[in-house]
Amino acid sequence: MKKFLTIFTTSVLFFQSSAVVPAVAAPTTVQLKSNFQLPLSGGEQISAVISDGANILIAGTTDSKTSSLVTGELQGNSDGFLSSLTETGQIQWTLRLGSKVDEIVTDLVEDNDGTYWVLGAASTLTTKTLNSPNTSGTVINPDNVVVDRSISSNSALNTVKIWQVSKTGSILNSFESIQSTLIEPKQLLIDSASLIIVGTIYAANKSSGFVMSGSKTGIFQPVIKVGATNTNLNSAAIDNSGNLVLVGSSGETIGKSKKISGRDAIALKTNSSVLAPVIARASLKNSERSWSHVSSDLFVSGSVSYASKAKVKNEFVVTKFSSFGKPNWNFRFAAEKFGTSQSTKTSLWAAFTPTSSVVQLKGWQKRPQTGAILKFDAKGKILAGYQISGSPTVSTISDSNGLILISESGNSFNFFLLK
Repeated sequence: MKKFLTIFTTSVLFFQSSAVVPAVAAPTTVQLKSNFQLPLSGGEQISAVISDGANILIAGTTDSKTSSLVTGELQGNSDGFLSSLTETGQIQWTLRLGSKVDEIVTDLVEDNDGTYWVLGAASTLTTKTLNSPNTSGTVINPDNVVVDRSISSNSALNTVKIWQVSKTGSILNSFESIQSTLIEPKQLLIDSASLIIVGTIYAANKSSGFVMSGSKTGIFQPVIKVGATNTNLNSAAIDNSGNLVLVGSSGETIGKSKKISGRDAIALKTNSSVLAPVIARASLKNSERSWSHVSSDLFVSGSVSYASKAKVKNEFVVTKFSSFGKPNWNFRFAAEKFGTSQSTKTSLWAAFTPTSSVVQLKGWQKRPQTGAILKFDAKGKILAGYQISGSPTVSTISDSNGLILISESGNSFNFFLLK
């Protein structure tokens, strides 16, 4: 197992978000219809989607008593699920990842052997015995009824949970690592025989990013924290040189890396031969910024929030780095904070929910609850732009199957397949 991380900074990079945007002719907006839709009962959330070449796998969480995305009834207050679909939206099989405790699912990856690894979190069940009531005199109990004075309740989500699932939807293994406080695992990476889990851990109104590694047999190493009071980690990737790259946000000093604005987007890079990572911060003056996704070729997306004329404005941001800490180009769009991005060797994609006209596209029609999908080349030229129904939530990409994007609108999930 590679030992990737010891969090003490040896090198610090700072930069403002000011990379030059290429000046090119704007493509014409294409109105894109979804390939298929799945009904939304109101309590489902899809957290991850992948393609195994022939099928589409979706993973997420439901708190509905019943759901069209997964069979069976709700077990706890929330259950995780994994479902396999054809490219036309036909459900082949579903798997409910639930029990008496509360579970959520946050990520999904496919292993080289064709099995799936599902990442999530769970609560623990605690039992408390009530004191016996004070009674005077003799209590008559002719039927010898045993009074159970214990009550059970779920803790906060304090357990990292991992399931290994077969191609046909059977649970092969499940592992867990119980922590002392609330934990939010966000992403799972597979590195040879190791599993790498990245996310945020919370305690007493403080947050720290964390990295935890484990074996495929369920042996977990202790959590390694990034920051102490105000740091989150949202995404990770292993870059083309074998380095582990982590991205998120921080409003505190980490090692020698001091905060620049209210909250900075941060990235950390380390490898098995370097005991301390390089940390890069991106900031805009008087703003809060975060990176939410990073790909292996350092295509990053995230959000910026700042005050403007007594209002808070939000933007969705994409940045392409030529190397770690060196932005090549970037775009900022007036939009909801959350979006998604993906990349391959030949194309880069971003999807978000605009809050105003997308000036980089011709013929954009401003409509409520519509999303945008943009395709870029490696130099930052926008090759195509699409307007879709709903707010983009999650996506995946491969050289063979192209982009698969899911948006949410009203009472349905919309699936878009772009090759």
